[in-house]
Amino acid sequence: VTVPFTYTLKNNFNFKTNFTLQLSSSSGSFTNPLSLAYGTGDASGSQTITFTIPPNTPAGTGYRIRVISDFTGSASLANGSNITITVPVTNNSVTSSQTVCTGLAAAMLNGSVPAGGNGTSYAYLWEQSTTSATTGFSAAAGTNNTSTYNPGVLTRNTWFRRTVTSGACNPNVSASISISLAPVPTVAVASTSNVLC
Repeated sequence: VTVPFTYTLKNNFNFKTNFTLQLSSSSGSFTNPLSLAYGTGDASGSQTITFTIPPNTPAGTGYRIRVISDFTGSASLANGSNITITVPVTNNSVTSSQTVCTGLAAAMLNGSVPAGGNGTSYAYLWEQSTTSATTGFSAAAGTNNTSTYNPGVLTRNTWFRRTVTSGACNPNVSASISISLAPVPTVAVASTSNVLC
């Protein structure tokens, strides 16, 4: 993220003044700010600082940023609007593979409780493929937008996976599991012409 800012050139301004970009807490407090990036002043009176949000920053909707000058020790006013930080979705896995007899319903597919994202709401999409564990996926049949999925009765070997979306980060796609069909066993009955009394 790139942040532009301006500063006033005064008589004793040191063109080698360093500026520090700071991030507040998720509530907007600068009591214990996090220093994200640094820049050096020049005669233009304006600069930009580019920074990256650290990966372990908690999700929140009330973050603010400000710039500190080491020449005067003064701090700018915080930016005028809240910054929302979301984190990647994690902990997305589904129950293990299974084998069922042809013509019988497969067991319900359950998924773990996801974490990350905006921390409050998650959107689900179950997908299926009859091609392989990694390709050919499309939206699964029936109700496919809840945390669990009922595959019902399948007519061929099928792979399933779950996609979880929350916040602005990319969706998290689980590893796929397979449901394999086994043929129904047959029992051969020997014919006989014997007559029993």
